[in-house]
Amino acid sequence: MDQKTTDWGIMVQHIEITDIQIPEALQDSLSRLAQMEREKKGRILLAEAEIEIAKKLEEAARVYDAHGTAMKLKSLSILNEGLRAGNSMMLVPNSITEELKSKDLFGLQALNETKRAGERKEKDDEGR
Repeated sequence: MDQKTTDWGIMVQHIEITDIQIPEALQDSLSRLAQMEREKKGRILLAEAEIEIAKKLEEAARVYDAHGTAMKLKSLSILNEGLRAGNSMMLVPNSITEELKSKDLFGLQALNETKRAGERKEKDDEGR
């Protein structure tokens, strides 16, 4: 530009563009491209997190496999969490229920005996 204006005695030192009109089609295209990039990054982060989780679960499985007591405690912990929620159905494996019966881990037998004693007392009170 300076070469073309020098013949006229004008020297261009600075050019400033103040108003750029980007076509809507180009704006839409750039917007979609940016959205796809964000989604791609989000999916990559999610996949990386899943890989880390899988590695931790694999490590936990090795620990539980080596230590039967740790596995039983984890099973009971899961059972306890389900019982605390109280608003959902829970299917409990037979092995856990048998263990609960034999060891009375949660005091279920004592609770049942207390309930029976209360029922007997109510019957006795009604009979009088």
